[in-house]
Amino acid sequence: MRALATWLEEYAGFWRFPPFAQQDYPWREQNPELVAFLDNLGDDEVAQLGQRDRQERMQILAPLVGIAGDAGGLLRGPMGRADSAAPNKSGTGQALKQSHFVGVPGRKAAQIEAFCSQVPFLGLPYVDWCAGKGHLARALVASHGGAAECLEKDKNLCRAGVRLAGEAKGKITFREVDVLRDLPEGVLSGAQHGVALHACGDLHRSLIENGIAGNLRALTLAPCCYHRTAQLYAYTPFSEAGRRCRLPLDRSDLRMVAQETVVAGRGVRNKRRQEVSFRLGFDALQRSLSGRDAYLNVPNLPKTILRRGFEGFCRWAAEKKAFRVPEGVDFEHWEAVGALRFRTIDRLELVRGLFRRPLEVWLILDQAAALAEAGYHVKVHEFCDRLVTPRNLIIHAEKN
Repeated sequence: MRALATWLEEYAGFWRFPPFAQQDYPWREQNPELVAFLDNLGDDEVAQLGQRDRQERMQILAPLVGIAGDAGGLLRGPMGRADSAAPNKSGTGQALKQSHFVGVPGRKAAQIEAFCSQVPFLGLPYVDWCAGKGHLARALVASHGGAAECLEKDKNLCRAGVRLAGEAKGKITFREVDVLRDLPEGVLSGAQHGVALHACGDLHRSLIENGIAGNLRALTLAPCCYHRTAQLYAYTPFSEAGRRCRLPLDRSDLRMVAQETVVAGRGVRNKRRQEVSFRLGFDALQRSLSGRDAYLNVPNLPKTILRRGFEGFCRWAAEKKAFRVPEGVDFEHWEAVGALRFRTIDRLELVRGLFRRPLEVWLILDQAAALAEAGYHVKVHEFCDRLVTPRNLIIHAEKN
């Protein structure tokens, strides 16, 4: 864990920066060969390289970045591989049917099925953390047996979950609880198995912290969206081992981990290019008009705004930020500036992406270390292929 933190810190100049704030490659002078390689890539080549397996991208870009040695070994060392045969040995091991995934999109259903295959049946009731409609709980009870309690703060989702429980109603219960607030007494009894698939940010933090405090016998979770946290600035490590690493991280660094798309068609890429180019063009315009060389963040927008064209987007964004756009602005010029900046940022992200998985692994190991420090036996591995979900790391922790 410390070796990985040292490696990330060594190459921080290639990933620790907010991309939208960059007007150029921050390492142009130090790495002219890398700059030349990136600038010579066509847009489709950038997209194709970004979709390749991380190891392939590392082989191509590592010499240009100056990465020496076996960087992959830092990731392989602390993690095992999934054993698809082991988890269900003591459960029912029944195959999940299509009827178990009513109302679940296909990709999500595949993620749930893969996750369930790596959750052992320990004879304990499951606690589905921030359960939504209880899709994960239903799948676990159907495939493994046992019972589950779903914790969810939205009463409408609880009601929908009760309806979807169907034949398993007696085995699956719902409790209206906000897991980010103080849990009511008795919610966690200890002799339970906490589970969470893609619990975002503070949700997976709260499961680990409450699980340790409540002395849960087991936890199995796949964290996601590390940047969705109430922590305003610096990341606070879970573990003492993580704190000793002294790896400074902010929300922008955490957001990088979740910014991976494994399946994106040309249409999706074109829409992204248009929106990001518009944002960057407006940013360049506001810098010129305000005299402030600082990125101005624009909120999420309805996609219909893009149909108004660049000028319409700028006027919408200016209204949202209480920023006046004077008459006589050459919008075509600033739209072209935005397109050029997008080209640079698209290539910045290609390099930054080399460090996405290593940083995610370090974050996962920090959580695993906190559980180990609390007396759990912990395993970390991938539970599915990255094409099913790039957030495919699972933590399983048990107490004897």
